[in-house]
Amino acid sequence: MTGLYESVGSKYLSDRIIYNVKPGRKITRPDCEEVRDRILAKLPIFLHGLDERLKPTMHLLRKDESSFVVRGCEDLRVEKRLDYLTSQPEEHDVSAEITQDGSLFTLWINGRVEMYECVKLVSSYLYIYNIFL
Repeated sequence: MTGLYESVGSKYLSDRIIYNVKPGRKITRPDCEEVRDRILAKLPIFLHGLDERLKPTMHLLRKDESSFVVRGCEDLRVEKRLDYLTSQPEEHDVSAEITQDGSLFTLWINGRVEMYECVKLVSSYLYIYNIFL
């Protein structure tokens, strides 16, 4: 079926979703550095099936603290809407989400940190968006 949609020039529905992360006021959390270190320690387990392009990425993420940071915020919401004229946005509260500004990836956390969800989120982001620094 994938070939059929591509052959007629149609996009996947997931390509038509506009996704907007809305972190609230930034707050200082003493556990941000620990969360970052724990994510980087567990990330190879989640990405073990990828090819050799991953190794430089992991090295740079560990070495260059300016490429991946963890920040706390008071509230964290995600707005999703379909890229269509009459589409109404939906907002949801989340406990963790990633934003990207150039080469800086920021994992925003709010409330209790669920490490599995954070590592899954970072690995999915790297994999889905083919981000190999």
